[in-house]
Amino acid sequence: MSSQNQGPQKIDVEGEAIFRQSAVRQVKADTVNANLSAIGLSQSGTTNVEMSALGTSFAAHTDIKTSGAVVVGGGSVRMHNSTAQWVVGGNIDASNVATLALIGASVTGNVRTLMGTRSAIAFGIALGISSLIIRLIRRVL
Repeated sequence: MSSQNQGPQKIDVEGEAIFRQSAVRQVKADTVNANLSAIGLSQSGTTNVEMSALGTSFAAHTDIKTSGAVVVGGGSVRMHNSTAQWVVGGNIDASNVATLALIGASVTGNVRTLMGTRSAIAFGIALGISSLIIRLIRRVL
């Protein structure tokens, strides 16, 4: 058997991490800059992503341009010409953005979303109650 180098599993940097045409499973840095890259999990103070794929990002300030993301969370989120499944932030500035669910204290810009803050909370409550009912039924049977 031959072993293949699959690249770094986790990158932990004090300072700035810059990725161009790269694939990274997990990165933790003060600042993350990615261009034409794929990142599984990003934890940073500032995340800047352009024309990339992002799994999950937790940052105080996030700027996403022409990219796709699964979960974006942070204090300040700016997205332009991008898509994301979940966006959660204090201040969200969006331009031509599509999301499944968006939860934010202040949202400005052009956003197409399937669920807003109220509907996302209602969905979570309904999902929790239905899970509880199913568990109770299974215990009885």
